[in-house]
Amino acid sequence: MDARPLDFNDPNWRSFATDRTKALGVWPNQLWHNSAAGLGALVIFKPQAYDEYPVSQAGLKYVLEAHQAKRIEGHVVLACRRNWKPEVVAAKDVATIAAMLQGVPPRDGPYGPYWWLRADFTLDGRALNSDETPF
Repeated sequence: MDARPLDFNDPNWRSFATDRTKALGVWPNQLWHNSAAGLGALVIFKPQAYDEYPVSQAGLKYVLEAHQAKRIEGHVVLACRRNWKPEVVAAKDVATIAAMLQGVPPRDGPYGPYWWLRADFTLDGRALNSDETPF
């Protein structure tokens, strides 16, 4: 795993307004930036009902494009809340995550296309259909 690039206690890190992330189709994921360090991140909080993290296709694309244009050094950050405080669980370079997801069709969700990732950044596999034979 990459070093943890985001520190929720660092006042240089700021999140985009919720209205902005909704307009970009990123919400419920969050976009964070640290202008002083030239860093940006797609932050995904783990929903209480699931063990995986829903990575927004729009959010990944937004951060990847900014990273490729060299406006930021982009990361994907998986986070949780412990005792109501945000905590980084894992982080990786956005280009690495985008390459891993290339060719993997996203799921359709109420907030747009997304992928499920585990805390170790592995894909959450879909169960085989009952009429599929694995080999």
